[in-house]
Amino acid sequence: MSQLSLRLEHRVVKALKREALPPRWLLAVSGGLDSMVLAEILYRWRRYLGVELAIGHIHHGLANTPQDAYRAKAQAQVRAWAKAHRLRFYTLKARPRALNSEAELRALRHGTLERWRRHYGYDLTVLAHHRDDLLETRLLRLIRGSGAQGLTAMRLRAPTILRPLLSVTREELELYARERQLEWCEDPSNGTHGPLRNWLRQEWLPKLESKQKGALKALSRSLEILSPDIGDTQLGQYVGLRRKDIQRVSFTRQQAVVAEYLRALGIQGYGRAHVEEILKRLDTNRREFHFDMLGFRFRVTPDLLWASRV
Repeated sequence: MSQLSLRLEHRVVKALKREALPPRWLLAVSGGLDSMVLAEILYRWRRYLGVELAIGHIHHGLANTPQDAYRAKAQAQVRAWAKAHRLRFYTLKARPRALNSEAELRALRHGTLERWRRHYGYDLTVLAHHRDDLLETRLLRLIRGSGAQGLTAMRLRAPTILRPLLSVTREELELYARERQLEWCEDPSNGTHGPLRNWLRQEWLPKLESKQKGALKALSRSLEILSPDIGDTQLGQYVGLRRKDIQRVSFTRQQAVVAEYLRALGIQGYGRAHVEEILKRLDTNRREFHFDMLGFRFRVTPDLLWASRV
């Protein structure tokens, strides 16, 4: 395995290890690239994470239609993968009637997965949304006029949902899948430009990237920074930052939160290097320590990071 693929695995697993996660996970696997990569990574690291995995597959196809053939192939592939890895497998048959919108399909997926999770006693439903999905969702919400609140689209952890791939791009997933020689099914509907999301994915976003190299990464970072949840992590100038909470958000978000805290302390001369150094020091299992920087003494306890003038 290349260092690139190994680093991707470590990035995903490291973020999961920061969370206090319950042990029984129902992994939603469609048979597409994203979910097959996620299944591979979680299976390889399941013992290290201390989790029990099961596979859930939603058959989207309408019976006796051309789309049904693709869906049946995807279902058979996921079933075979689960069997080869000796994991429990739950699935649906083809639908007896057409669903009229993506919203209905989404409701079918989420409703079915939640029923399985409850009925079979799993703690979390694990989804394969990645960074490109997150960017598309945020853009769609802005286009629909949802305002800044719409930027809080997906998070790594919700009460019964886990999304381990939110820091990973589709390009990284494809490189990983090809190196690991994974098999996946490409949904033919992804190539159509009809739905707005597909148009963004297939046309607008690639053209933006070709016009300005690095634009998508910068846009993702900007929308993450603008996402209005700093208040959930920051306690304030005289209290500090919750150590556990800051680990739950993306690295870009961590940078924004720490920078906001330094401003609240009245520090003028800090730079990006100072912010990243603070985060580097926090990335440890040490429970209590302190360090000096920018004329302040930063104290770290099991719960908090807080600072006072030296």
